[in-house]
Amino acid sequence: MKVIARLTLIPIGLLFSISTFAQSNQDIDDVVSDLILLSQRYINPAAKGVSYQASSGWYSTAEQKHQWNLEVSVQGGLLVLPEKFKTFTVNQSELINLSILTPDQVVELPTSIGGTDILELEGSINDEVFRFDAPEGIDEDYVSQVNIQAALTFWKGTTLMARLSPKIKVKETSYNTFGVGLHHNLSQWFGQPDSNFSLGAMVAYSNFNVEDTFTNINLVIGNLNSVAVQGDSFTYQLTASQRLNAFAITGGIGLISSSFDYEVGGDGDLILSILNRVLNDTSNSNTQFKADLGLDYQFSDFSINTMATFGDFLNIMLGVNYNL
Repeated sequence: MKVIARLTLIPIGLLFSISTFAQSNQDIDDVVSDLILLSQRYINPAAKGVSYQASSGWYSTAEQKHQWNLEVSVQGGLLVLPEKFKTFTVNQSELINLSILTPDQVVELPTSIGGTDILELEGSINDEVFRFDAPEGIDEDYVSQVNIQAALTFWKGTTLMARLSPKIKVKETSYNTFGVGLHHNLSQWFGQPDSNFSLGAMVAYSNFNVEDTFTNINLVIGNLNSVAVQGDSFTYQLTASQRLNAFAITGGIGLISSSFDYEVGGDGDLILSILNRVLNDTSNSNTQFKADLGLDYQFSDFSINTMATFGDFLNIMLGVNYNL
């Protein structure tokens, strides 16, 4: 009888283990789903801002330059961070496992470029409860960036451009960019030879990386402490300029098309592998419109130009250029 009783207990134990394992897996899947929703909304404004800044200031004028002209530039940019991108809205009903510890059904959480409001979240895996603070933002009104750029005109007003921006760190968020582009003068094909008005077209590619580190989040089966975005963007733009002696008024309209890939960092192979695998399948794309307005002043082989780029963000750039 004892043997029969023991044999009876084996399937019962197996069923209990399978049920516990299944519940644990479901809890992990639900936590991952919630974390993806929150992490994308948290980091996306920073990625969009960097892609916008990377699209700005590629040209000083739309004028045709002589063949083999080389322009070397040092540029400083200031990206204004609008209030509408500093928070994101979460409805408690959107979350499956996690819950925000507040009586409000709809909650505003800070983005990576937002403020430092502290809100606590709670979740559970296999009935083990964990709590963590939502990541904070950089709490700044603007961020700055420096570019080094070179532009070589090699054929009929076609200029090859390349730029590099070293890593910039603002509190716990860092970002860097590099890119290449082509600008072509269109006026030479249909304009008056002596006209002071120039029209051009430009396409540029930028690669950028944004990484944000935050207070360690303990999820029972692992820890999370960072989220990173690797992005690619293409800028398509029409450019124009009007020469007034040593000055040129410049402008342009364009479209920025970007795509983002995410990666969460921390400790715990299980949660990180699941989270990053799902993130790789849910990468984002984004399209933004932009308009430029600038002023260029030439003296000898140098020029100084400033440009404001308008759209979802405002970027103001000042450049010093040397032509060889």
